[in-house]
Amino acid sequence: MIKRVQAQEDGARVGKAAKTTAKDGKKTPSSSSSSSGWAVVQTWGEADRRAGVTCMDVVPTTATVLVGRRNGGMDVLRVDGTTGALRVASVLRPSRASGDTAKDESKSISSIHGIVLDGRLVVCGVEQGGRVVVYDKGLENVLGSFSCPPNVTCAAYHAPSKRLAVGCRGAELKVYTVEIDVVEDEKEKKGNDGRGVTGVLTYSAKGGKPDKVGLCDKPWNSAVAFYQGGDDEHAGSQLVVGTGHGKLRRYDTAVGKRPQLNTPFKEHRITALAVSETDKVWWVGDAGGSLQSYDVGAGKFMGSIKGIAGSVRSVDLHPTAGVIVSGGLDRYVRVHSTRTRASVAKLYVTSQVNVVRWLGDEGRRDEKADRANKKRKKSNAASS
Repeated sequence: MIKRVQAQEDGARVGKAAKTTAKDGKKTPSSSSSSSGWAVVQTWGEADRRAGVTCMDVVPTTATVLVGRRNGGMDVLRVDGTTGALRVASVLRPSRASGDTAKDESKSISSIHGIVLDGRLVVCGVEQGGRVVVYDKGLENVLGSFSCPPNVTCAAYHAPSKRLAVGCRGAELKVYTVEIDVVEDEKEKKGNDGRGVTGVLTYSAKGGKPDKVGLCDKPWNSAVAFYQGGDDEHAGSQLVVGTGHGKLRRYDTAVGKRPQLNTPFKEHRITALAVSETDKVWWVGDAGGSLQSYDVGAGKFMGSIKGIAGSVRSVDLHPTAGVIVSGGLDRYVRVHSTRTRASVAKLYVTSQVNVVRWLGDEGRRDEKADRANKKRKKSNAASS
């Protein structure tokens, strides 16, 4: 976990860092800090490439962080309301490796999503092998599962419409409506036999039209994101998709199966997507280290963020502060302004970054302070 840590020393702002180990839970100093005051303040788990984190989801309503791993394991972390620290609430231990590489990789969690039903949290994990599994919040009971195409590379969940979009390599985009029947009674739960979840295929997309010589790209969806807005009738109907061939697409399930937009980005695979709350700007990252914003109204890319040296694995927009966080193979976590694309913070974290997500109001502190200062000045001017 990374946050802004401020301390006053000789009138200067200094960043301090602490690392939490899984062995003793104590915090020890670390040198992973930046000049802007951002620092690594907590870690959990042990360094293991086979158990690397592949996906993450933050559920603000339940103060929960969900983590999916390469070996098929999952973690449920709770946010301490007093200290803001993360505490491991439950862990799903993966089955023992079989030695069959293909079989073991099929258990990798490509995407994880927290679904809140009547105040109760359930965990939806999308396995790389083509299986969607729903667990209770303790990861002890399987509520149900359904199949999707194999070689899953990305997925996105739209809570208001209960739609799950799944992108694969070798199959075009699929959208499922997920219905979950949470059984409260223990006897009914035992007799349910994991049939409390159904995934109804509601949309099967097609790729772009062939070019002038009749060639078209093979199916390979590498990143997907739902539009944030939309009325009740069209909620969850519009999606943004990035392909492994460097194409950026927009689908509308209410219009047709072909993409309404199919524009080239760069020659590298698109690895990360983020859609603004107004749906007017998309942020696109690729395996070549490029991170750019696309203006939907203007129909063009507006500019790129400078300084990234490796593949961009993940991006996340802060809902109110006007900043975007990114991480990738160059082992840096970067925060940039979405308006000016100027660097706000840069932090070296010693290992390759697969997923970044905003947690809490760290990105809003300066904005809140500015608003408070303006109010204070106005009140002082009025009183004088």
